[in-house]
Amino acid sequence: MLTRRSFTGFASCALCAITGFIATEASAQGAPPPSGGVNRKILSKAAKDAGIEKSADYQLMRARTDELALAQAYEQQIASKLPRPTQEEIRQYMAQHPNTFAQRKIYVVDRIEIPASTPSKVLDALKPLHSIEDIEQLLLSNGVDYVRAPSSIDARATSPAIIDQIAKLPPNEPFVIPAGAVLSINQVKDARTVPFSGPAAEDFAQRAIMGQRANKAIADKLAELRKSAGDVKYQSGYAPAPAGIQPKKP
Repeated sequence: MLTRRSFTGFASCALCAITGFIATEASAQGAPPPSGGVNRKILSKAAKDAGIEKSADYQLMRARTDELALAQAYEQQIASKLPRPTQEEIRQYMAQHPNTFAQRKIYVVDRIEIPASTPSKVLDALKPLHSIEDIEQLLLSNGVDYVRAPSSIDARATSPAIIDQIAKLPPNEPFVIPAGAVLSINQVKDARTVPFSGPAAEDFAQRAIMGQRANKAIADKLAELRKSAGDVKYQSGYAPAPAGIQPKKP
């Protein structure tokens, strides 16, 4: 199976159709979410009346929210200045990714979803396993909460980088896609080829190219800023993940 270090390449990609099904107990029971418009205003006023906006925890949360909003706005500004791809560049991109376009793949997978917080000793024990059944038995023996169900991965709704990586894997080799609070462990059971072309495919390719350009431009800007700022120290768990994925060597 792919090692966890190799999973990180998937994490930076747009995962579109690959999502976990996590819901809070309240939402499962039909309770209205606190973030709903009216509820949010009521709770916000109650919080102010209780003096929560003066608390250290709130001030820290607000500072982090402001930082995130500023960072996202700056990333959007960088991306907005990038040139749009030409029709020739779009055609070349589509030719370079046949598994997404001319030979678009739709994979039927056997999927197990586990919490991303699963202990590292369990994740390490998964590395040498090559079947979804063995993976399930290991999770059971270690008391790890999981959900197993059939699913699919459609190249039309997934980053071409992910599809190309899946296509290169040995037959039946499990692979993992991190998706927020979930690690999605997949094993391909079947694959169909359904060509993807026309204006919709060109629009998909254009957005993919723009995404690549934006990621590179932001990474280059970050490197420039880090260089000018000197050494940056990260708190545990916040360091950037290494890029790229590779199958486990036999």
